[in-house]
This record gives sequence, C-alpha cells and structure tokens, in this order.
Amino acid sequence: MRAGSKDLKPILKPRHFDATCYVCERAMIEFKGGKTEIKSLSLAHNLPWSTIKNRYIRGYRDDKLVVERIHDTSFKGVPTTLAQIAKDHGLPLSLIKGRHAIGLRDDALVAEHHLGAGNERSATKLDVKKVSEIKRLLWVTDLTQREIAEMYNIDQSHVSDIKRGKRWAKVKIDLETILAEET
Repeated sequence: MRAGSKDLKPILKPRHFDATCYVCERAMIEFKGGKTEIKSLSLAHNLPWSTIKNRYIRGYRDDKLVVERIHDTSFKGVPTTLAQIAKDHGLPLSLIKGRHAIGLRDDALVAEHHLGAGNERSATKLDVKKVSEIKRLLWVTDLTQREIAEMYNIDQSHVSDIKRGKRWAKVKIDLETILAEET
C-alpha cells in the first residue's frame, strides 16, 4: 500500500454522482505539518480536488500536492522537472513531454532538431534503402502516395512526410543520377 493511502481509504468509495464525491473533497489530509481539507487546497491552488486527492494517495506531500504539473525526471544527472527543463531552454513543455515520452534524454531532449524521430527507431518498417526507393518512386513514377504507401505497408501520411522532408530528412538521393538512369 502506498504511503498515505490508508488515510483516505475509509472514505474513498466507487465514483458516483452523489454525496460520495462531496465526502472525498471534504477529506482532511496532512499538509505542511497540519490538517487541511482537500477542497481548501483545491480552491487555494486552482487545482481539481481529485488531482490533489490522487497525488496524496500516490504519496506526494506538501508542495508536490499543489504544483501545477508534476513531471519528475533528471537532466544530466540533476533531479528536475520537465517544466523546468522547458523553461530553462526556452522550449514548449509539450515538445519536452513528447520527446521525453519517446525516450529522449539529456542533450537530445533539448536539441533544436533531435535525430530519433522516424529515422533510427528500431520499430520502424522502413530503412535507408527503402526510403531512398520511396523518394525515387515519388520523383520518377506517376504512382500516388497511397499506392507507394501500400507497397511498403505504411500510411500515406508517412509517404507525404518523407516527400516534404518531415521524416527521414537525412536520407538524400541524387536526382540527376536517378533522372539520367530513367532516360
């Protein structure tokens, strides 16, 4: 059982649209050395009472209960939050959260252009050779993006992203050589 969950367990019941919720928001919890209502914290810090309750059950205490967002991590070995990393590097929090979610850490997390998306992931259906062929097909054939996508068992939007340089931008093809071979 997580720390603190025993404090709320007796009053937490399955969610219904009745007085049960009222009881939960009136629950008394420890906060900065004293007892206070979840609802009071909720109003004082402009957070839903359920967020505070869930954080308390998970073991968060004091300031961690009432921060706007909790995204604990470490950056270059120093404990911090994703919000702080975003602020320090002038990047949107959503960008940092997305990069963190796909496994990027440290310098890759804050790089202007990271190299991990769509290029070197092990789960990708494509490799450099296939992407080169897709780029060649886009230039020298009348195949639609959908037809090319079906050939490689990928989505049409992926082919579009390759064409526009949004994915696999590192893969370059020599158009002069390709066009010379085709004629």
